[in-house]
Amino acid sequence: YAPAGQTPTTGLIGDTIFLDRNGNNAFDPGEPGLEGVTVRLYNAAGTIVLATTVTDENGNYYFGGLAVGTYVVKVDTASLPNGGVGLTNTVDPDGGSASQSTVALAAGQVNLLQDFGYAAATPNTISGTIWNDVNADGTLQGSETGRLAGVTVALYDADGNLVATAITDANG
Repeated sequence: YAPAGQTPTTGLIGDTIFLDRNGNNAFDPGEPGLEGVTVRLYNAAGTIVLATTVTDENGNYYFGGLAVGTYVVKVDTASLPNGGVGLTNTVDPDGGSASQSTVALAAGQVNLLQDFGYAAATPNTISGTIWNDVNADGTLQGSETGRLAGVTVALYDADGNLVATAITDANG
């Protein structure tokens, strides 16, 4: 499948906008694409909008049918989840201005290297203690010293997919 207007002699720019869950500045297997993000294609000066698209359910976007030239791809950060609040641009294809990339296209060139990644500026955390609750009241008290080390704790998302695991330390 190809975007509207795409031919073997015209250029194509695109790829994926994703959630960089582990914040390692790379698109890793299992990291989800972000659906519904608006992406705009501008002229070389970045001043005139040539096309607008929205990412699909996998976070993919494409601009096809492009002539030889230089273009600027810009992510509308207000269309990111939560309006982009609390997200940091961790992957930017050209390493320049955040959430935008300049791309030069030759005749018939396909450039699918325009990935943009976003991570939580302050990652969420879940923590707790696993212990022997001797009086079975669900509250950890100073007299309950039976902290359980070496227990594997698994975290699943709402769809039942394993997100992360951790092993309790000596303090449970």
